[in-house]
Amino acid sequence: MNVDPGVLRKLGGLGAAALATAAGGIGLFNYSLYNVEPGHRAIIYNRFYGVLDRVYSEGTHFCIPFVERPVIYDVRSKPRTLVSLSGSRDLQMVNITCRVLSRPDVPMLPTTYRLLGKEYDEKVLPSIINEVLKSVVAQFNASQLITQREVVSRAVRDQLVDRAKDFNILLDDVSLTHLSFGPEYEKAVEAKQVAQQQAERGKYIVLRALEEKKSTIIKAQGEAEAAKLVGSSLRSRRREASELCTHSTALSTQARAAWRRQPSERRRDRGGERNGTDREREREQEEGRKTERERIGNAIKNNPAFLELRRIDTAKEVANTISKSSNRVMLNSDSLLLNLMGSEKRCRAHCVERRALSLLGHSWCDLRGFHSFASSG
Repeated sequence: MNVDPGVLRKLGGLGAAALATAAGGIGLFNYSLYNVEPGHRAIIYNRFYGVLDRVYSEGTHFCIPFVERPVIYDVRSKPRTLVSLSGSRDLQMVNITCRVLSRPDVPMLPTTYRLLGKEYDEKVLPSIINEVLKSVVAQFNASQLITQREVVSRAVRDQLVDRAKDFNILLDDVSLTHLSFGPEYEKAVEAKQVAQQQAERGKYIVLRALEEKKSTIIKAQGEAEAAKLVGSSLRSRRREASELCTHSTALSTQARAAWRRQPSERRRDRGGERNGTDREREREQEEGRKTERERIGNAIKNNPAFLELRRIDTAKEVANTISKSSNRVMLNSDSLLLNLMGSEKRCRAHCVERRALSLLGHSWCDLRGFHSFASSG
């Protein structure tokens, strides 16, 4: 079958036209659709009416090709950090770092686009942050900026929020992340702190000296009172010991005198020829010696110095007896009974003393009334 070539050329031209029309329709359809991602909003710019007031949310939307153009905004919070050099009320230069989280006011996006365009934050935030920081910092001294940092941060936040609203910008957070001063001020602050610490240390030293003075005075008063009480006690005990020694010496003297006056009666008593009067006298003497021993024992218990006094008195009596005796003997100096010797030497001293007394014509038992106490030491 033969086909006319002219017909074929006519059919080919129609197919090409249809293909071109389909391709153009598909391209036009794609151009008329646009997508709004999550966290974004869109507005439409119309070539005939300008910026439309409607704000489009997330999703796919339709626009007139070649007549309308979508403008998409990121409405999520974005951080911005700005460093500002400001002067305090006392003319100290302060370096402040401010960090803000900002986002656009969604219903006011058409107005924002008309006034500021898409880069609204770059045009507005640096200027208003610097202005607010300088205004707030000038109201405080350098020391107040440190000690009242929360108050300063609150004042900066309130003023920044108010200023940003004028440009349809919302601030979710405002914080002062860093605050520093010049090196001269830091040195001055350090010197001031050192001076304050030294002053506090001086006060502490003065208070400690006063307390030590009070403690010393109280201690001295206590020691004086204790010495007074001890002295009073010692005087009382010495007086008692002296009275006991005097009484004991008197009894011993009476016993020796009675011994010398009645040699025959003592011999009769030894031989068993005692009468009733002698036995009564012997009983009285025994009771007197017992009472004397009890008093001496109590004196030794209550006053340790009594023993020393009796040793000295006994040593004097021994020396006096030896000096008056016609029998001269040489005695060891350890027998002076001054409590300057050990127990072994005291035993030797007592032996020598007994020997000396025997040479003088007196037995040890005869003198036990005035000498037994000294030998017990």
